[in-house]
Amino acid sequence: MIYIILLVFVMFFIWLTVKLLSPPIPDRSLNVKDEDIIKLVKEGKCLQAIKWYRDLHGVGLKEAKIAIEQMKSK
Repeated sequence: MIYIILLVFVMFFIWLTVKLLSPPIPDRSLNVKDEDIIKLVKEGKCLQAIKWYRDLHGVGLKEAKIAIEQMKSK
C-alpha cells in the first residue's frame, strides 16, 4: 500500500516538474508584434512586455526577461 502512495507521489512530482519547466505554448490569438513589445518597454510596462514576448516567441521567463532587458538598454 505504501508503495502505491509513494509511486503516485513520485509521478505527481515528475508531472509538476515537467509542467513548470516547459516553456509556454505561444498564444497566436493576441496578434502581437515585436513593435508592440518595444512600445511597452518604452512606456515602462516591462512585466506586460515580458508576458507578450513569451507568448509571441514561445520562450521561458528567463529568456524573455533577458530580451526585454536588452531592449531597455538600447
